[in-house]
Formats: sequence, structure tokens, C-alpha cells
Amino acid sequence: MNEPAGGLLDLEQVRALADLEDTSGEWNLSKLFELFAFDASEALERMDELARSGDAQALERMAHRLKGSSVSIGAAGFSRDCREIELGAGRADGDLPLRIEHARHQLDATLGALREFLRP
Repeated sequence: MNEPAGGLLDLEQVRALADLEDTSGEWNLSKLFELFAFDASEALERMDELARSGDAQALERMAHRLKGSSVSIGAAGFSRDCREIELGAGRADGDLPLRIEHARHQLDATLGALREFLRP
């Protein structure tokens, strides 16, 4: 497994997940990352809709949920972006669509770093 650069990942958390895979043999880390990517992409689409419609409470809840799942998978940078969106929704930040777009780019970079980590 390779070491991605740039602070995108909490390598300690990703390694802990990799160790679980090594010891249990019952689940696949790559599949877990794929599920996370799908869920996060869908959530960002919904969050963009919520930001544009002005539903700050629903956006705040969704950003909070995505922040938590990001932490658990080791996506540290993406989690920070979700936190910023969560806080922005709470204070009716007019830049939320831009923050969400930035989070999309961060998610893409994070997924690339996760793929790099998994490469033998």
C-alpha cells in the first residue's frame, strides 16, 4: 500500500480499516471506499439542491452526517469541507454552493488518494 500526500487522508484511520480487512477476511476495503464514494457523491448533489432552495436545517443535518462518515473512512480533508458546509448552513452563508463545489473536488482528490493507498 502506498502513502498518499497532501493531508487528504487520516492515514492512521485508513490503516486501521486496512488492518480490519487483513484480520477478518470478511469484507473488502475497496468496496467500502466505493460505497463511500457513491454515498458522498449523492449527498453532495442533494446538499447543492438544499443550498439553492434555502433549506439550511436539512443541509446542516446532511453535512453533519457526511462529515461523520468521512471521519470514519479516514477522509480528513473532505470531512473538514463538510464541517465548513455544516457551519455555513447554520449561519446562512451565501457561499454554500461554492463550498459544495469545492467539496466535490476534494472528494475526487480523496478518492484518488484512497486508490493510491490501495495500490500494491
